[in-house]
Amino acid sequence: MNNGYKAEAEYFSVSNTSTARENGVVFPQGAKAIGFQWRAFLKKCCATLVIVGAMICQAQAQLFLRDVLDGPGGKGDGLGVSSEGQHYNLKAGPVLLRMTAGLRTEYNDNIALSNKDRRDDYIITPQVGASANWAITSFNALSFGFGAGYSKYLNNPGADSDFMLMSYGIANNVNTGLNLRLVLEDFTINVGTSLAYSQGASDSVLDKNGEISTNFGQFTNASGFDVLWNLANPVIRFGYKHNENFSWDDDFQFIDNSSENFTASTTFNLNETMQTGIEGNASLTSFDQEYQNDSWSLNMGPFFAMQVSQYLGFRLGMGLTLADFEKGGLNGDDESELSSYYFNGQVYHIVNQYLSHNLSLGKSTNINLTSNFVELYFMRYGFTWNFIKNFALSPSFFFDWGDESGGVTEDDFYRWGASIGLGYQISKKLTSSVGYTYISKDSDMGENRDYYQNRISLDMNYQF
Repeated sequence: MNNGYKAEAEYFSVSNTSTARENGVVFPQGAKAIGFQWRAFLKKCCATLVIVGAMICQAQAQLFLRDVLDGPGGKGDGLGVSSEGQHYNLKAGPVLLRMTAGLRTEYNDNIALSNKDRRDDYIITPQVGASANWAITSFNALSFGFGAGYSKYLNNPGADSDFMLMSYGIANNVNTGLNLRLVLEDFTINVGTSLAYSQGASDSVLDKNGEISTNFGQFTNASGFDVLWNLANPVIRFGYKHNENFSWDDDFQFIDNSSENFTASTTFNLNETMQTGIEGNASLTSFDQEYQNDSWSLNMGPFFAMQVSQYLGFRLGMGLTLADFEKGGLNGDDESELSSYYFNGQVYHIVNQYLSHNLSLGKSTNINLTSNFVELYFMRYGFTWNFIKNFALSPSFFFDWGDESGGVTEDDFYRWGASIGLGYQISKKLTSSVGYTYISKDSDMGENRDYYQNRISLDMNYQF
């Protein structure tokens, strides 16, 4: 699931080890809360933990080539919480542990994403992470992850974190959550929950005054299950997730929402290198207040994936997108029906032991927070070059073209950016990276939504 209002920092990763995985219409993780009530919040968290038992959420990306072939109907873990590929450095009885700590320092010349109100700042973000994995059997495992950080703004203290930052990218990409993985004959079952909190400016989120805020903070909780039924040919997969998004600040509680999300796919192995099948997902989204319109959505279509060689693979998907929105929301958008399409393509190429690159492009439809939805055409490209021992250079580029459905702040926009990162393995346990990112947006609304931004960052990470 992909929120239409993700923070700009998520477009890039200095290490460039992940790529966009939009699969057609991707409606946001929902959230349900009327006001921020600590007691209700804690009850929800406790109830979720009781339902899923004690389990993992340390998610590190699998090799992209495997992701290309597996896709939503493949063989990977449905909730993205796998212990495979982890480097645990401590052991307590049968439990493997990994502890990390890091520090990010950053200069940002436009923290408000505004050409009218340009403010620069120096940002310091200490981070800690811990993950644990208990292999109950050779196939079944309980796992847990916790990653947290805090951002301090030296020039604009009002933008400091209001709560612990918990999101992918914090503490060396440690997710916060629990997961249980069970293998029962032909079935692989994942049951889990995750919790995230992010804060910062987003050009897709406006406050009640129609301005971009530097301290938009939002909790995201996702709980559900994923079942993979491996019949060899075909492979059947289905899952369910309940998502909640709720805001820390009263000024943004008008976009609090919850959603029920259902996914299913059937994959046929044509031979050892080719797969095809059909995939789909459906969502029901409900907003707590009457600013945004409640909706349902459905998308479904075929896909094809091929590993051309040991070093080259690609995946293609396309299909129909349908959605229906209620009317009467204060956002002013009366576009109640959507009948459209999606497409996406991903390709990965390992040139040699030093150089690899990847490309993804497509069209998706996202729930928006200033209109009912936004149709987005996107492109992502990046490569990694290990040009000297212990050094890796990772440039990347993205481009978006968005068309909002309507509303009082209807907007069509172009957004693009580029980044370059240089990573260095100082020792077995200590890594460092330096990066530069440029982002620019051209909006039909002119200077009210146009902006450009430069960021320079230095990261240090230590694994105990």
